[in-house]
Amino acid sequence: MLILMRLLVLMDGDTMSNYPLLSRFAIWVALPFVGLCLFVYSHLQSSISPLDTDIVLSGLDNSVKISHDSYGTPSIVATTDNDAFFALGYKHASDRMWQLELQRRIAQGRLSEVFGPDSLQADIWMRTLGLQNAAERSLQYLTPEAKKVLLAYRDGINAWLATTASLPVEFQSLNIQPEPWRIVDSLSWQKVFSLQLNGNMYNELRRYLLRGKFTANQMQYFYPYDPVDTVEKNTQPISIELLARHDTMRSYGIGHPFSGSNAWVVSGQYTASGVPMIANDPHLGLQLPTLWYTAKLRGDRLDVSGMTLVGLPAVVFGQNRDIAWGGTSLESDQQDLFIEHISADNPNQYMTAQGWKHFDIRREEIKVSAGFPAALREPIKPIEIIVRSTVRGPVISDTFSDLDEVLSLRWAALDAKDHTFDSFLKLQYASNWQTFRQAFYRFKSPGLNFVYADRTGNIGYQVVGMMPKRSVGIGILPQPASVNNDWQGYHEFELLPSEFNPEKGFWVSANEKVVHSQDIVISHGWAPSARHDRITTLLQQYIDNKTAISVEQMQRIQLDNKDLTALALLPFLSQLEADGEQQQTAIAVLKAWDGKYAPESVGATLLTTWQHYLVKAIFDKNLKSSWQRPGIAALLESSSELLNGFKLAKVLSTEEHGWCGKGQVTPCQAELKLSLKRALAHLEKLTGSASVSDWRWERVLKTEFVHQPFGEAKGLELLFKKTTHKGASPNSVNTANALFDWSTGFTQNFGAGFRQVFELNNERSHWYMLSTGQSGNVMSPHFADMIVPFANGELAPLVDKSQTSEILSLNALRGDL
Repeated sequence: MLILMRLLVLMDGDTMSNYPLLSRFAIWVALPFVGLCLFVYSHLQSSISPLDTDIVLSGLDNSVKISHDSYGTPSIVATTDNDAFFALGYKHASDRMWQLELQRRIAQGRLSEVFGPDSLQADIWMRTLGLQNAAERSLQYLTPEAKKVLLAYRDGINAWLATTASLPVEFQSLNIQPEPWRIVDSLSWQKVFSLQLNGNMYNELRRYLLRGKFTANQMQYFYPYDPVDTVEKNTQPISIELLARHDTMRSYGIGHPFSGSNAWVVSGQYTASGVPMIANDPHLGLQLPTLWYTAKLRGDRLDVSGMTLVGLPAVVFGQNRDIAWGGTSLESDQQDLFIEHISADNPNQYMTAQGWKHFDIRREEIKVSAGFPAALREPIKPIEIIVRSTVRGPVISDTFSDLDEVLSLRWAALDAKDHTFDSFLKLQYASNWQTFRQAFYRFKSPGLNFVYADRTGNIGYQVVGMMPKRSVGIGILPQPASVNNDWQGYHEFELLPSEFNPEKGFWVSANEKVVHSQDIVISHGWAPSARHDRITTLLQQYIDNKTAISVEQMQRIQLDNKDLTALALLPFLSQLEADGEQQQTAIAVLKAWDGKYAPESVGATLLTTWQHYLVKAIFDKNLKSSWQRPGIAALLESSSELLNGFKLAKVLSTEEHGWCGKGQVTPCQAELKLSLKRALAHLEKLTGSASVSDWRWERVLKTEFVHQPFGEAKGLELLFKKTTHKGASPNSVNTANALFDWSTGFTQNFGAGFRQVFELNNERSHWYMLSTGQSGNVMSPHFADMIVPFANGELAPLVDKSQTSEILSLNALRGDL
């Protein structure tokens, strides 16, 4: 643009005479285009809230000072706690307003209003679950303190909406205006977060289908924590097309098969500073921006820093004056499916303990946008759906019109008496082990593992979340609804696993199976123990070698890329007899490989690609469906996601399972040879090189952070999709899944959303890094400024030293809930 402007200035009368066409083009086309671009750029820039100004707002009791570090992370200093939460709402809105809007529409089932028919199935599913309705029912049970905080946060969001010069580009491009925020919007997003970490209903349906094809021993390869002689049987036939809903929501970060996290705490007796330390890095689907937002808040009682979820006024994982805490998903089972018994005389009635009862019915209208450009398209009439509910919960089978069975969902997060937000609020003020645990007495969902440390030197571990009391069964299969089969409330908090000052001096949580009382069912779907075991080994090595653990060591463990499940496979792969020079080279590389998924590693590429084809060679013929139902066939084949290196090593060590062809001298040798041949051919085509040494991991793996909805829009990827080439494996501490694509290789779309380390010294040292950036505004310098340092494993100190600061000052704001 600058070159063009200079040319126009230099053009004198002779030039214009000699080049009339060029002159006319410059004056009538180029110059207006430049002016339009400058206007659009300036207008979009105005959607960025300045970080170095004074702003007068309604809703405050006193002025609030907000300082920012070099990444735009706010440190909020207020006179009252309410003002601090107001300021957090203001900052969430100023940095992430489009994310707030998108999350609200996901929870409400209103995506189709903006994105058209492609989002209709997602909306139907969310309306059927009724998360918004459940959030509205829970309002009456909130404590006055929780309501006060949610109202302050709401007022902060709405204050930004009322004063912003312009909205982010997403609103302008899609021609929508955000409605005022309500406190129920925060509570409904809390329930979506719970849905992200609760997937047992899908596993119940998947188990049902797989049990129709495989023996009890074979089922152990898919669900190793299920009892082989379970008392739960397939008592009647049901349809399982509902699993398609699982894939429907994955594009919105919900229902990801690899959800997990790492968190560990180390006693001061083993640290360089002599005080406890905590490391934490939760894993969810990667997106741009991340779900998390770093903040530091100080009020009259409040003094907390850490990671907030956009949409909620609380630090979920963080520290205050006295304690610090980190967490992981418990992988808990808080969902059960029930097959309802319908009256033969009246299909509108189902059986309960009190006799026949009519379904509760509500009608939902879903507005559907015609798409872009709307002026050139026929309007689409709103879609009306009927949602039935029983005393147990919503009838989720109604999302398919051709199902004969009626399946209802019982899920802890749909209970009206849900005090989960109350627990998060109490956590902000906990001061010792006792008050920390008391904060969770009424925490309902999702199930979480928490690690704990305090400034008097104590460390601990606590499981939280309400686990259902089942009168029948253990919750791994859909069960017939009956008078003797309903939940009988929830187990007592004291039955949940808990450790205070463990003898070994540290505690590690990485979604592995937890030891718990036999009187309670927590889960049958834990992650492999690989990450837990690797972290434990590294910590123990430091301790045994008398190496004092520092922030650097904690950071190094977070970045560890060694996969123990890959090491379990190596002996079987590296002992295969080579056929040709290329295979010989590949096997030699694997023999020398240490199991680390470094960017330059060729072994990582070979193992991952070979494993992909090995799973197909062994399981595809078993998972292929002969039924003329593509949905079920796809579901069966996708069950291979449940397999890992530990399970494959078990397959390769014996013929008793019956997976591979019989009569082979060594188990699965034919499958091993076929998969190696296919893997090498694929890598040669993918990289364009026949040389094994060229097949580095960074060449075949990319990590993607994709914006909704513009990340996949042609022409906008450069701005709204960010890519790196540093990733590990699903079962390394530095977690990274690897989705196979024939033409592009492997894509990581799941991993840590942030990393942070706390050192419980007098300075309350806090080191952090988000996976993307603090801002969700593409025009902001903080939109994606943490992606590269995060990929490189860097951490930044969260300090009060400010690069910029702003002052929010006052009046009063009121509104309904």
